[in-house]
Amino acid sequence: MEHPRGIQQSLLEEAANQDNIDVFLLQETLIPANKSLRLRGYTSYTLPYSRRGPRGCTILIRNHIPSKTIHPLPDCGDNIELQGCTITLATTQLCIYNIYRSPNTPINLDEILATAATDHIILGGDLNAHHPRLGSNTCNPTGRHIITTIDNTPEIALLNNPQLPTHIRGGRLDLTFINTVITHLTKWELHPTLISDHHAIVCTINLAKLPKPPDPPPRWNTKKANWPRFTSTLEELCSFNPPTNLEEHATLIMEAFLSAATQAIPTITAPKGYHKDH
Repeated sequence: MEHPRGIQQSLLEEAANQDNIDVFLLQETLIPANKSLRLRGYTSYTLPYSRRGPRGCTILIRNHIPSKTIHPLPDCGDNIELQGCTITLATTQLCIYNIYRSPNTPINLDEILATAATDHIILGGDLNAHHPRLGSNTCNPTGRHIITTIDNTPEIALLNNPQLPTHIRGGRLDLTFINTVITHLTKWELHPTLISDHHAIVCTINLAKLPKPPDPPPRWNTKKANWPRFTSTLEELCSFNPPTNLEEHATLIMEAFLSAATQAIPTITAPKGYHKDH
């Protein structure tokens, strides 16, 4: 469940008991460093509020669910409030990210959404984004960036129903992203009673049916490379009359490097946490 801005603890307790919520993602909690949000039966992970800095974020996870913080976190830009936890149910792991972007703060979601290529993830929070495809009548740079990133990252999907505003004034400020392959296992809806100036979002994921995440792509093991063979193979492959078109020439050179590397450098399985663009 996602919910921003200073909601009363009694309402959280009621939702936890009546709706059997396993995980809460809270933004703009306004909880200072000398205090913390505690909910009976939950482990609390808190990013404190500061008058001149963060607005405060909290992740609450039921005690019986094994969880740990994600470190280091993907880079989303300066002054972006981001938390990450991994939860484990049976043999299934899910990376949960809680995010808040204040207005006029640049953000880049490329790196964090790219992790959907190797992990099951859910990213939710208040991004203050506007775009017609998000259901907004206006458009801002963050909204354009989000749409571009979604279009360029087929592994990730946006769950929001653009017909349902997440703010009482009609805005669609709160967004939820999840792996494309498990959208059919996920239900996204607004909570009927848990409301501040935002509506709480409830996501139900059938974790029992989650498919195994794809293995990370292999990478070159340069420590065991046969460099003399690489050089000789590359020289043979590049002994052609170069075309006059620069793009065609560049393509042929890249293909030659790839072919030489394939013949001379063995591959190894990438370690856990390997970024697909390394």
